[in-house]
Amino acid sequence: MTKNELIHKLDEKNIHRKLYNLDGSLELCFKGVYEGYCVIEEKGIWKIIYNSRGKISYSMDCDSEDVAYDELYKEFAFQHNWQ
Repeated sequence: MTKNELIHKLDEKNIHRKLYNLDGSLELCFKGVYEGYCVIEEKGIWKIIYNSRGKISYSMDCDSEDVAYDELYKEFAFQHNWQ
């Protein structure tokens, strides 16, 4: 899915935008999100990371930007027991 599709779906599920950052930059992730998920791009690889108080506590490499957004949605769905 695209970034806008993910934002729309998470808004529909009432996931607060402070719980994730989709700006694509690790530096922006740590500035904008104290604790939450970020989708970043490093050297052509898209990743989902979890920033926990300034430390990366979870990281997943993805084949593309769209796959990263799909996987992040799945992570929220798992956490919130969405069908």
